[in-house]
Amino acid sequence: QPYMGTHNISISGPEVKMAEGSAESFAMIVHELTTNSVKHGALGTPAGRIEVVWQFAAQEPGADIVFEWSESGERRVSTSARRGFGSLIIGADGEPIVGHSSKLEMLDHGLKYSVRLPPKAIGAS
Repeated sequence: QPYMGTHNISISGPEVKMAEGSAESFAMIVHELTTNSVKHGALGTPAGRIEVVWQFAAQEPGADIVFEWSESGERRVSTSARRGFGSLIIGADGEPIVGHSSKLEMLDHGLKYSVRLPPKAIGAS
């Protein structure tokens, strides 16, 4: 956990086993969020805070997992409106490389991202 010593990071959620291809794709989403945070967000400033939470959307079998990444604190504003390969990975258009219903919000205090992972992505039947 390379950033744990210098930043306020909170991570919580139930243990989840993901299907192989989904795990690799999801790791790319988390990597993209982390990289962008270092360059433009909470991990690029000492006052930054990141909260990562995942939970089942409902208590019934077959429910989606909802993953949320929230940044707060000082934020360096990027003047670039360019959408690169990373935007495709996280699904800035609502279609991420794994899961569905992704949502990316650039707020005054930081970034908020969420995505839903269906049962087949997490290895459930």
